[in-house]
Amino acid sequence: MEPEDQIYVNLEELQGDTDGLKCHRPEGTGRPPLSPEHCTPADTKPVTTDDTWTLFKSSTVCLGLLSFLLLTAVITVGVLYNRDFSQLSTDLANRTAEKYQLLAQNQNLTEERDQLQIKFSNLTKAVGMCPDGWKRLGLSCYLFSTVRQSWSSSRWKCQSYGADLVIVRSQTEMKMTFEDLSTVVTVIRERVKKVFLNKFGHHLKFWIGLSKSHLTSWRWTDGSSLKTGFWQDYRPTHYIRTEQCAAFNSFQFSIYLSSIKSWTDEHCNTALPGVCEKKVEIPL
Repeated sequence: MEPEDQIYVNLEELQGDTDGLKCHRPEGTGRPPLSPEHCTPADTKPVTTDDTWTLFKSSTVCLGLLSFLLLTAVITVGVLYNRDFSQLSTDLANRTAEKYQLLAQNQNLTEERDQLQIKFSNLTKAVGMCPDGWKRLGLSCYLFSTVRQSWSSSRWKCQSYGADLVIVRSQTEMKMTFEDLSTVVTVIRERVKKVFLNKFGHHLKFWIGLSKSHLTSWRWTDGSSLKTGFWQDYRPTHYIRTEQCAAFNSFQFSIYLSSIKSWTDEHCNTALPGVCEKKVEIPL
């Protein structure tokens, strides 16, 4: 190769290295001009078909893996949703059933309450009730009158209510023989009556249905005679030629109720309150 050819070749190779490209002359040819297809980047290797296929396979694998993970996540969320939805549906059905069961029980209880109220009303009518303002003890009704008046006026007032002055029989008058059960019951009832009357207030004095005249002995308003009284420490005077009436004196409660003497004899014109007594009215 002549020197000028060497210079020409070097110049072309030098030009071929410009702009970061390396150009090669085709072998077996003369010296044609260098074309772009014979030039490649100086620092890179030519891209082959194998490299492109490898890149495609890698991208496909990554995309498939991502798709699989996404599908797995979707399936998992769907399964969890269905499970929770089924559980919530079951809970809702159970709560609904419990609600209807409680409503049914409430309805049954309401009906039972109404039936009991009807029975109570019927029993109340059968047993009888005391009028307003009266207090009940056993089968009797009692009214404490705060109006102070004479014994006869107090009795007349009680009779206007269909009642009479209260009768308080003493324990000794009942002839306590425990062989007679009815006597025992009567004794207990009269003791309870004393306590009941005492609850109207302490240190009160009120008329009871017991009186006498100078011609008669002590008698109750029902006509029965007094055999043994429940007088205080002194005996009532029998020689006074005026009418006398008995009063009940309330006392502080004591367990020795039988030993407490609570009756006094008073002039019948003395103004005292009274206690009326009448039987409970039982409707037919």
